[in-house]
Amino acid sequence: MRAAYSYALGGWDTSTYLATANPGGIAGGAAAGVSVVVAFRLNALPVANFQYLADRRAGNSGWMLRADSSSGLTFFAGNGAGLATKTKFFAAGDVGKFHVVAGTANLTTMNLFYDRSDIGSSALVGYAAASARTSVGSNGLSNAGAAYEILGLAGRNSPLTLADYQTICDATKLAGVLALGGITMEHSWSALQSPNVPSTFSDGIGSDALTFVNGSAANLTSVRYPRLWGF
Repeated sequence: MRAAYSYALGGWDTSTYLATANPGGIAGGAAAGVSVVVAFRLNALPVANFQYLADRRAGNSGWMLRADSSSGLTFFAGNGAGLATKTKFFAAGDVGKFHVVAGTANLTTMNLFYDRSDIGSSALVGYAAASARTSVGSNGLSNAGAAYEILGLAGRNSPLTLADYQTICDATKLAGVLALGGITMEHSWSALQSPNVPSTFSDGIGSDALTFVNGSAANLTSVRYPRLWGF
């Protein structure tokens, strides 16, 4: 049987900043909260701080998914006064595989989901959206997401249940690209299944395209990998 493959975006560095217009993308809101889902391939255990997978945060408002030198991937969600966090620590067996992670928050709790499992929750009293860009792979600061190859990103201004998230995981694994399986989202961006990197990534649901704030398509690579999954 021939192996199936998927193309994912890599080569992230601090000179390559792919984001929506400011403000734009996955904001979340005070009425319900936020959720964001990212499909990615882990190239190596993170050994540097501030490796951003995706974010839309300003101060104590908004959200982000970021890895640090502890090899932990942390979801941050803010209510304007403070940030709640939950961390998944990568293991050596996670390297070289595709994964699906989700951060979700309602007005009392935030959760981190990873590879069909609920990693855990933290208390969060309310949620405040950040007036900022939605950025992917780097936010132009500190270290970029060198440990990641990104397959796709989606989100909405309301929380996800674990069952919703598991539906997305199963649909994504079947398709080999980020697929929602009928779960409603408000924004979605995907790596083209091609060795060519475009200058703009259209929003598959909304109207907020991702473009290069710094750098260009020449900074990134689109690499074909076997579909080895962490779940």
